[in-house]
Amino acid sequence: MDEIIAQLLFNQREFIHRWNNKADLHHSDTSLSAVFDEFITRYIVYNALYKLCALKIDTKGDQKSATEAVYICLQDNISEIIPLLDSQIHLLHHNIRKGNFQIHIGLFSRKYSDKHLLNDMDSANEQIRFRALLRCIYQLRCNLFHGNKNFEYRQVVLLKPATECLRILNNQLYDILSQKYTIA
Repeated sequence: MDEIIAQLLFNQREFIHRWNNKADLHHSDTSLSAVFDEFITRYIVYNALYKLCALKIDTKGDQKSATEAVYICLQDNISEIIPLLDSQIHLLHHNIRKGNFQIHIGLFSRKYSDKHLLNDMDSANEQIRFRALLRCIYQLRCNLFHGNKNFEYRQVVLLKPATECLRILNNQLYDILSQKYTIA
């Protein structure tokens, strides 16, 4: 499986770099369209990378790939990654807690709700905080792609920090995958 992942990563290198460059074009633009474009563009890269993580642990399903597979792939580096993400996690937490947004994490399951998400995002435990961030980003993507996020300027306060988290996660995932899986 390692050889397959290495080959897929090698084949996707140009794709990942091109999409990162597209996202970078929108990074300093605060217009509504640019904020949405950057989030979507960075999520496309994230999707390519988490699919590679999912292959290693044989995870099925998009949600598990975007959350559990990424967690497992990065778990040995969380203590270095979480400081890079903490200010953005705080912004997400603050804006969700204010009650201006519902993430609808528990829309299809009563086991994990927005209240749980907020508690986990505020946890002192880095692993819990990291998993909550991954769940939040995945649900924002679902809300955006499936029409539960309106094209309104007020979405910027959620999408900007989520997008910055995606930028950091993508860089970390790419670096770690590149170190683990090289073509011999």
